[in-house]
Amino acid sequence: MSKTRLVTGMTVVLVLAQASAAGVSWWLREDADGALSRATANNVDLRRRAEEVPAAPSVEVATPPPRWVLPESNDVPATMQLLESMCDGEGVTVDGIKAATTNSPGRQSFVLAVRGAPQALCALLVAFERHERLLVVETGRVRPGPEGTVTAELGVAAIHQGGGR
Repeated sequence: MSKTRLVTGMTVVLVLAQASAAGVSWWLREDADGALSRATANNVDLRRRAEEVPAAPSVEVATPPPRWVLPESNDVPATMQLLESMCDGEGVTVDGIKAATTNSPGRQSFVLAVRGAPQALCALLVAFERHERLLVVETGRVRPGPEGTVTAELGVAAIHQGGGR
């Protein structure tokens, strides 16, 4: 084989390779252009359909009133009476109630020693949760009592706006 034929053959192979690459590039470009035009047409169709749909009427959402009422200041005797009346209302016997010292402004802690049926104690906890005064059960210790009752020691915090102690 002569050098001329070798160079001519290599040139023909390189030209064919470049032509093949150009053909593949053209085919990929046509495919991408077709996908773009289909997506654009779909977008235009969806926008047209969206404009045809009637707008839903706006709904006014009423803001519910605050769930809890926070007293201006701490009133230990009134809060103790409230806790005792809640216990009485749920059939739970109060064995002792005392105010605990606290360093947190806006919070007064109490320790309640109570006894009653398990269902009554659960109802008392629900009453604390649902009361308009913000009462938080911070600690609790429950022990079995006589004749199907339970005794409990509950740490309850009454939250107020942070006035005097």
